[in-house]
Amino acid sequence: MSGLTASLIGWAAFGPCLAPVPAGAAPAPDPLAKPVIGVQARDENSLYIGTVFPDLPAGKAGVRPGDLIVRVGSLNPAGFQEVIRHITAHRPGVVLELEVERAGERKVFKLKLAPAPPGYGARSQTFEPFGLPPE
Repeated sequence: MSGLTASLIGWAAFGPCLAPVPAGAAPAPDPLAKPVIGVQARDENSLYIGTVFPDLPAGKAGVRPGDLIVRVGSLNPAGFQEVIRHITAHRPGVVLELEVERAGERKVFKLKLAPAPPGYGARSQTFEPFGLPPE
């Protein structure tokens, strides 16, 4: 074996194996964070969606304000608080189906639950995260 071959083998075995993490890179999401789909109810007693956050799963999938929630996973909710309880019973990364009614048509979206981003609750002064009114 030549000296060059031995040097290359030695560098490959003991050289840097991982690329450096760029400064300012976002930390990995917390797998124990509260899961969200990124919608808020029009009001606390409604299944109509009032707000859709475009950078969260529902917004990316095409859910719109005014859509009526018909089903979340296997749940046919009677109110938005049931939707919240069902979503938060899962962990980020789980895929749930969201069925909505829009203009008399039903649409089904497959949403991968996301961890609540930092400051998610501060995005609205009317509702807390997940669509609940302030206490």
